Amino acid sequence: MLTPEESRQTALSIAAAQESSGAIPWFEGGHTDPWDHVECAMALTTAGLLEPARAAFEWSRRAQRPDGSWPIQTRAGTVEDANSDSNFCAYIATGVWHYVLVTGDKHFAVQMWPVVHTAIDFVIDLQFGYGEIYWARSEAGPVPEALLTGCASVFHSIRCALALAGLASIGVVALASALFDVLSFPHVPYLLFFVAGMVIALRESAAIDTANSAIARRASTTQSNSARRRVSAAARVRVIASAPHERGRGNSSALALSRAWHSRS
Repeated sequence: MLTPEESRQTALSIAAAQESSGAIPWFEGGHTDPWDHVECAMALTTAGLLEPARAAFEWSRRAQRPDGSWPIQTRAGTVEDANSDSNFCAYIATGVWHYVLVTGDKHFAVQMWPVVHTAIDFVIDLQFGYGEIYWARSEAGPVPEALLTGCASVFHSIRCALALAGLASIGVVALASALFDVLSFPHVPYLLFFVAGMVIALRESAAIDTANSAIARRASTTQSNSARRRVSAAARVRVIASAPHERGRGNSSALALSRAWHSRS
């Protein structure tokens, strides 16, 4: 298991590889793909390196294409593979939701919502058959193959997008759009998924409010700025995971995210 200092050193190495554009390649001089780029932004966020993390998300915003997608692979600003991977594109929702959970920055959710919304729309357009989502789109159109792990990851990203929709105070619009998509799809049971997702989204918003209040109370009991700075991003996630209204209600997306990220540390 890595120590906090070793984890920070790892994050600093990621920040050192970040390009001036904000893109985070596999390694210095290597290529950038949208999924690993967001994963690196999440690592920076967890380590408290918020400035390079925000630069990474800003790159995602600028590099997004009008249809909501990103190229599978770029290198130093040059597109090497113009095709799009549905899982890669959906993952921006997971990264943004993680940032909001760690920092409590609701304004960031509002700023990034158009990016997330457009990306998820692109991904949902690749849904066929019995609900599976094709893994890629090329210039010729959707690639008619679905991957189990890809669909599972997309499912998780959609949950994060729904939570962001509620947090950004646009839940009603998101729900109306989701209902339209679902009712026009032959499998009406998906309606239950979206309704449940919106309920989760509203609960997550309340969870973050609870976390922020708890952290504010902790900070008010300290007498110095240095003591206040010790209330870390990790503490914020732990507070969200243990919010009283979450107990006994099963795993919400925030709780699942929190446990997953804590298990990595």
